[in-house]
Amino acid sequence: MATLITLRLECDEIRRIGWLLLFRGTLAVAGAISSRRYLPYWGLVLAMGILESVVALYLLTRPDITLIAAVLAIGFALMLYGALEVVAALEVKELPQRFDEVTTTVAAGTADKWLDPVG
Repeated sequence: MATLITLRLECDEIRRIGWLLLFRGTLAVAGAISSRRYLPYWGLVLAMGILESVVALYLLTRPDITLIAAVLAIGFALMLYGALEVVAALEVKELPQRFDEVTTTVAAGTADKWLDPVG
């Protein structure tokens, strides 16, 4: 009896992974569409949200492979986020120079248009 209860709890926990992925994918799609004017790489966020939603729907229909897929997805996501952090660090490295250029242009009065907040 205890084994059946444990198995049922594990199956419920595994299904939660699929629902979590579906929720995250839906929010990523909505966020990418709503902030497409401000996000420089909104298409990448949109594509990842759609991919996440499709994978979630597939995992909800196949709970037997959800645990294996979750481990692989976590590993892939960590590698992807690590690469994005490296790219962001390289972008941040140039911010002081860009700030100096903008402030010099504004102080000299040669700015002929409003500054774009995105860059």
